[in-house]
Amino acid sequence: MDSVDYKVLFYSSPLPIIIYDLKTMQILDTNKMATEFYGYSQEEFLGMSVKDIRPADEIPLIVNVLKEIVNSEASNLGTWNHIKKNGQPIKVEVIGQPIKYKNRKCMMVVCNDVTDKTNALRELQISNERFEYATKAASDIIWDWNLETNEVYYSGNIKNLFGHKPGINNDNLPFYFEHVHPDDRERVVLYPDQVKYGTMINWTQEYRFKKANGEYAFVLDKGIVIRDEKGIGTRMIGAMQDITVLKRNELRIMRQNEQLTEIARINAHEIRRPVASILGLIQLMNKETIGETNRELLTHLETATGELDQIIRRIIDKTVD
Repeated sequence: MDSVDYKVLFYSSPLPIIIYDLKTMQILDTNKMATEFYGYSQEEFLGMSVKDIRPADEIPLIVNVLKEIVNSEASNLGTWNHIKKNGQPIKVEVIGQPIKYKNRKCMMVVCNDVTDKTNALRELQISNERFEYATKAASDIIWDWNLETNEVYYSGNIKNLFGHKPGINNDNLPFYFEHVHPDDRERVVLYPDQVKYGTMINWTQEYRFKKANGEYAFVLDKGIVIRDEKGIGTRMIGAMQDITVLKRNELRIMRQNEQLTEIARINAHEIRRPVASILGLIQLMNKETIGETNRELLTHLETATGELDQIIRRIIDKTVD
């Protein structure tokens, strides 16, 4: 790089530039953007080493890097931690160019602040990690339907629970349609335009879903539609929960209740039969021909038997209901 190129780059660059001696690491010159960015004056910079804007534990790293690039052309030196005058740590992407400056072997570095970008990427990484851990911790199958591309993402639990391939697959909509039980499809299956241009926000359904081994599982599926400012759906995200055990227990209890109801109804009818016979016999007795004491006993027997008959009738009515 000749002196004209160096001066044009140095003074016109909107990015901070620092020139330092490769042997001593002493800072020999900086442009105006460097003083504004780091907070040091030109005079302060000239009394510093590039080590002074680096964390102490990273100084050996920069020494090793400089040994490797001293005779090379301009190159991206990677992203490094720097420190401003006020102590604020920053992430800087550094482009280095070995040059001759005042008859000394020097390095001119252009520093691009990528702190916000790095933090955003880190936050995204943490968010993704959090999502992955959450999906692993939960027993639900998390799904994400892109209404723009019709791609559907399924979390790893779809493999664990049902034996199907997780991740994104362009054929996931037909896959879903084919694996919902035929008797449930009309009620359950949603179509892209129906969701995209509709007004639905929350969706919940119970249905049967076919596993890889051909068996059907009962699932509780819940989803929420994400819409843009115009109300057009862009994504639908949800969770599918395997409720097979719960559903089977529910069906078993229902069958047991039906059986108990039938037993109670049959028993009530069986008990009422002799009661009806007793009432019939009482009616056949001539109360005028028996003594006063027996007449009172017969009356009490008739009353008690009638009350028992009413109780049995109520049992029958309850079991029928």
